[in-house]
Amino acid sequence: MAELTHEELRDLVFQTYATRYTCKRYDPNGRVSDEDFATLLEVARRSPSSFGLEPWKFLVIEDETVKSELLDLAWGAKKNADRTMVILSRKGASADSEFVERTLRDVQGAEGEAFDQRRSFLAAFQRNDLSMEGDEGKLLEWTSRQAYIVLGNLLTSAALLGIDSTPVEGFDVAALADLLARRGLMDPSEYAPTLIVQFGRHDASHFEPQQRRRPLDEVVRFVR
Repeated sequence: MAELTHEELRDLVFQTYATRYTCKRYDPNGRVSDEDFATLLEVARRSPSSFGLEPWKFLVIEDETVKSELLDLAWGAKKNADRTMVILSRKGASADSEFVERTLRDVQGAEGEAFDQRRSFLAAFQRNDLSMEGDEGKLLEWTSRQAYIVLGNLLTSAALLGIDSTPVEGFDVAALADLLARRGLMDPSEYAPTLIVQFGRHDASHFEPQQRRRPLDEVVRFVR
């Protein structure tokens, strides 16, 4: 396969964003290959996060009973999507938490002075910049915002692979948390559901909406 020129790559990026839209109806026979979905999972896993803490977990819902129960709670989710994922956000990600210590040591390999420095920087950031030290609600809000980094990467990558997708915020958060906890899929003391994202193939018999956006000069201001 010939390598794309910079101009061809730039055009590919533009066309991907210019033609992508949220899928409103899926083809029940449409499939996302295991190889393509594995790529999307790697995109999610490798997404950046504040201080590299990766404060998330991804639940891939394949059990049809659980999926049906989820759809009952999520008015924004679509039937017949081939793949459905729930993005969970970590609770209690304070600088002095066991979760942060384990991540810094076991994942990032920080020890000794490097560990102390990273934890100190994180503590100062949480205390001074976002004023969330000791506030569990603000800490969860912070980790939940990072889930949207993953979401953006997933939607773009799916579009590049020719896969349709649907980001979902429309669900009963408390009810979904209860469902996942009852099913043993989530420890509610550690995680909370933030987003659902679905992948599949759009129903060709359904209309394809034209992408509409505000003009560039309404959303961009150059400060010079």
